[in-house]
Amino acid sequence: MTSARRSGSTPSQLTETADELAVRAYLRALVGAPVRAADRVETTEASFVDAVGRWTERTGADRKTLSRIGVDRRTLDAAGLKATPVAELVRRQYGADPLSVADLAQRSGVSPSSVRQTVYDDESDGLIEVVETDGPTVLYRLVR
Repeated sequence: MTSARRSGSTPSQLTETADELAVRAYLRALVGAPVRAADRVETTEASFVDAVGRWTERTGADRKTLSRIGVDRRTLDAAGLKATPVAELVRRQYGADPLSVADLAQRSGVSPSSVRQTVYDDESDGLIEVVETDGPTVLYRLVR
């Protein structure tokens, strides 16, 4: 009997757990807070590169987030993580609640001018709609 069957875990759950452990070990080593003395960036990087792609798909973390916490470009490239297009970062913020360009810029981390362009394109395509205008501020929401 395999260890997965004995523990009641499925192989995919074991992979998720192994991915989580590999990512955590690398990030702890990166920020200087390893759990074990053997956990160094150099020793944990290979496991991180192997696991981080699957981990980001499950968690929604992206290249920009990992870069901001200190993962270098070379490691992210080795892991095959592509930069998320600016428009996608903005679109992740759309919902039923009205948001302005300033709100979208703050939430997405994208410049207001890039948000304006995405909003303009998406309004033209019928993806979002204007729900309210308050002086110079225009509020948008996702079309249902």
